[in-house]
Amino acid sequence: MAKFEKGKSGNPGGRPKLAASIRDACLAQTEKNIETLISLRDDAKQPGNVRLGAVNAMLDRAIGKPPQAVVLDPFGIGGLQGEGREEMLSTLESLREMAFQVGLIKHMQGEAAEDTIH
Repeated sequence: MAKFEKGKSGNPGGRPKLAASIRDACLAQTEKNIETLISLRDDAKQPGNVRLGAVNAMLDRAIGKPPQAVVLDPFGIGGLQGEGREEMLSTLESLREMAFQVGLIKHMQGEAAEDTIH
């Protein structure tokens, strides 16, 4: 595998642009494509997954996909059980108290304001 020169992009031209003629051809078919999705949705002979796919395609393009929740667990505490979890929480609380004592955070647990790191 060829190595890239340090400080230079391996793809200096970036992602290839879609040819304007292809984009224009696709846009010209928008109404027909929407009619096809509606037809698939309304056709009782189509399997449920096809009908649902048509509905989802229309909704995704009309109002966007729904937001997805992201759970951040940087210390991996969520997967710990029993003593391991308690030990990790105790260690984190000790570190938090030390950070408060040396002025790295302004508030301790139970106080109204969120922690602020300096």
